[in-house]
Amino acid sequence: VVNGAEILLSRAFKVGSSAIDDALVEAYGISRDEARNMKERTGFVAVPGAEVSQYKLFVMNNVVEQWDIDPAAMSQACLRGLGMLFSSFRQTLINFATKNRMEPVAIYLVGNGANLPGLDEYLAQFSGVSCSRNIPLSLRFRQSFDGAVAQNAVDIVPLDTSFPLDAVCAAVAADQNIDGKYALNLRRGALAHKGSLAFIQENKWLFAALFVGVLVALIFMMVTKANMIRSEHDRVKQALEKASMEVFDKKLLSKAQVEAEISQSKGFDFIPEKTAFTHFAWLSSQVNDNLSDVEMDINSLDIDNQRKIVTIRGDVSGDDGLPKFMQLLETYECFPKEIQEPKTSKSKDRTSFTLRIESHHCGGESE
Repeated sequence: VVNGAEILLSRAFKVGSSAIDDALVEAYGISRDEARNMKERTGFVAVPGAEVSQYKLFVMNNVVEQWDIDPAAMSQACLRGLGMLFSSFRQTLINFATKNRMEPVAIYLVGNGANLPGLDEYLAQFSGVSCSRNIPLSLRFRQSFDGAVAQNAVDIVPLDTSFPLDAVCAAVAADQNIDGKYALNLRRGALAHKGSLAFIQENKWLFAALFVGVLVALIFMMVTKANMIRSEHDRVKQALEKASMEVFDKKLLSKAQVEAEISQSKGFDFIPEKTAFTHFAWLSSQVNDNLSDVEMDINSLDIDNQRKIVTIRGDVSGDDGLPKFMQLLETYECFPKEIQEPKTSKSKDRTSFTLRIESHHCGGESE
């Protein structure tokens, strides 16, 4: 997409005339060579409904050869081959016009594929933008003399001087790139080589240095993480050794050892029968079993051992979700039969809440 002296957009659609060959092979059950020959001699596209009249006009003007074919079927087969190109092209124009608030005013087709009869007329109706083959160029011959030798040269000049030189050069290159042996690239600066083998080779030492730097950084991070884990392990081990020595008068370093020691003992008055895990296990199972129809998220459950207060924070949808939740909590033996009203705040269709519940009802003081 060119505006004045600036290329605003460049897209490459990997759809060539071989797509038309494939469509003709499928439509007529012929070989690829036969399909290519048919396309070059009698292939064309036309607006649906005008295939017959367009075909007769092409034959009369010697644009295509007269074959024993159904003109509508031929045009439809060629259009099927170009279907991906047309849809991508239209979407690109729509996105460009929406983003830049600029409507394209003309389309110029270049390259060997632009010679498909009827393509310019069909594309003009398809896109709603005037379309013609080839950028309007003028060839100006000049003659120069180097000693006694005369040399001819050709200047390619745009008839419309608003076309920038780089756009004209790209168009001429595309027009001559019939065999597709080289790729057009409208990127600029270092981006022109982005992803190419040449760019990688030119900057191999830079890439190698970056790779080594990343590798060293990863190794350093892994070593640091391992040291942190080792230090944490040592701290936990020391804390467990100290605690088990104070409680059992021996060092116990595994869950199995601690459980075995507790089961063999006659009980410890400092170990509560109910803990925060007890509260949480009851709450989780009861909510799953009894409130499956309530959409609820419990964000936190905090236990204040000193004041014996359980704080539950979360959010629930609907108007009856929170009352149902409170009625369920009142059935728990550690909670009072009537729980105080929570603090709430509404956001759209969800209610955030904070419940502060006294847990003096679990039995003795040691619990």
